[in-house]
Amino acid sequence: HTATAKADIIPSERRPGWICRIDGMLAGLSLVDRDESALVALCVHPDLERNGIGRQLHDSAVDWLFSNGAPTAWTTAAPWTRARRLFNAAGWRLEDIEPNGDYRLALDAAVWRLRRAKSQLPPPA
Repeated sequence: HTATAKADIIPSERRPGWICRIDGMLAGLSLVDRDESALVALCVHPDLERNGIGRQLHDSAVDWLFSNGAPTAWTTAAPWTRARRLFNAAGWRLEDIEPNGDYRLALDAAVWRLRRAKSQLPPPA
């Protein structure tokens, strides 16, 4: 499988989310909290990991947070998860370690916009 499905928005004023379906099956979801400027959930079905679904859902959620005025986005992730590696590649930085050992991560809008602009450049000739 590849992540060819579009991440469809689940409308909500405060906590919008995105879902990705492949062949009618729920492949993953992301959820943000506008008031906290936070990505509060990013989940991909275990059988469909490493197909770009998490990246697509992450990017949709983060784009929404920043287009709605967040100067910085926040999330938490266990240090050993694939999500943590995705966040690192996307430019999130370690802000703190929660009492349970999870990392508290931050992503600045300017860093995100620069990464998005670079990712949309054509490949070198």
